[in-house]
Amino acid sequence: LRRARNPVVLAGVVIQRFGLQHDFKELLEASGLYYTTTLLGKTLIDETHPQYAGTFSGPAALNVTQALMASSDLILALVIDFGP
Repeated sequence: LRRARNPVVLAGVVIQRFGLQHDFKELLEASGLYYTTTLLGKTLIDETHPQYAGTFSGPAALNVTQALMASSDLILALVIDFGP
């Protein structure tokens, strides 16, 4: 993580399910990292947060969100269920 030049956080709804929104926000603010969410995790914290880069849903995401994810050299996926 320290060596990454363009890290980004991808957060899922499980953060909310376990009541960890406050901890998640503290982590973001301490790290300064931009973050995206899955579609279900969209409302983890206020979407007007300055580090929020939109909801990432692949090609359906906003261009700015797609560009951020594409330029990232490290994606820190927090409580994401990637399926079977």
